[in-house]
Amino acid sequence: MTPLLRLLFITGFFSLLMQPGKLHAQRDGGSCSYKTTIYPATIISVEVFDSAHAQITFVIARHNTTDTMTYYSQFRKFATREIIEQNDLRVGNSVEYVVKNMISGSCNPHIAYLTLKKFEATESKKK
Repeated sequence: MTPLLRLLFITGFFSLLMQPGKLHAQRDGGSCSYKTTIYPATIISVEVFDSAHAQITFVIARHNTTDTMTYYSQFRKFATREIIEQNDLRVGNSVEYVVKNMISGSCNPHIAYLTLKKFEATESKKK
């Protein structure tokens, strides 16, 4: 084997080894199953900054504790007048706070997020 062919062979071999994402794709991901629980996130304040933007603060009661969070912390922007009006975001109203805990698979084990969907007390909290 000529030195050039040896170099090409060795380079090709090592370039395959340097792609761990492709070699371990199945181990690192795939379809996952989650247990979903929906909690009410009740609006406790709407602080208007100007005629177009506001900060909304929510309180979430779960696991015998209460947490507060803001609209900005979840969506990385302030609520606009349109969003507030379209979703009826007023003090005392509740929206859904979704918590997903992984049952099987190797995806993100814990996912939690706020939706602007109105929380219905009669709907099943666990799916």
